[in-house]
Parts: sequence; C-alpha cells; structure tokens
Amino acid sequence: MSGGNEAAMVVRAGRGLGGIPLTAVWWRRVVGSALASGACRWRLRGSGRSFSGVVVMAAFPSRAEAWAFARGWGWWCGCRVALRPRRSGGVRVWAVSVPVAAPARYAPARRRGEGGAEWVPRG
Repeated sequence: MSGGNEAAMVVRAGRGLGGIPLTAVWWRRVVGSALASGACRWRLRGSGRSFSGVVVMAAFPSRAEAWAFARGWGWWCGCRVALRPRRSGGVRVWAVSVPVAAPARYAPARRRGEGGAEWVPRG
C-alpha cells in the first residue's frame, strides 16, 4: 500500500449505460476481484479505446466465469467491457478488459498493438 492513492478513481460523465457516469476503479482492486473470481492470469496495459487509457486484462479458463466477471465490472464501470477468446501459453482462455485508474508510470504505450506487461500467472 502506498500513500492514499489506493481509492483513486477516474470518473467521466456521460456515455455510460443510460447516462450513468463512467468510472474506473484503482487497478489493484480489479486484479484482486479477478483472481477471486477464478482468473488464471492478468496484465495491466494501455488502451487507446478505454476512456481511462489503461485496462486490466484478466484471463479466465471458462467462458462462464469470464462472462460473470465482465457483467459485474461492466455494470460497475458504466460501460460494456471487452470479452474475447485468447491464447495464453498455448491454452485457450477468455480475456476480459476492464478500464482502471493507474499511476502514469504503470500505463504502457497507448498505440494499438504496443505496450502491456507480460501476463502474470495466478500466484
């Protein structure tokens, strides 16, 4: 834990579900929730499509777990979150991208196809 920024959020008015403001929670909270929901891997990466500029990508072994996680965080953020099939270590996983707030030093490049840390396996 570091100096009080753990609860920091990015809030943008407008485009959410039915005019609900868009909200990005601190990235560590989303990672903890993903791991508790059955995620097998995660990574923090920049995103030009995300309103916050940074997303946590959480990988789940089953589509049902991924969908439940995406539905919960999509409602919380006020926007739909991406759910896509991916390959990780030769294994098919379901990746969910959730907009998050993160310090600038953790935000990788925002250009499409660049940036992103390595997948972090469940510990």
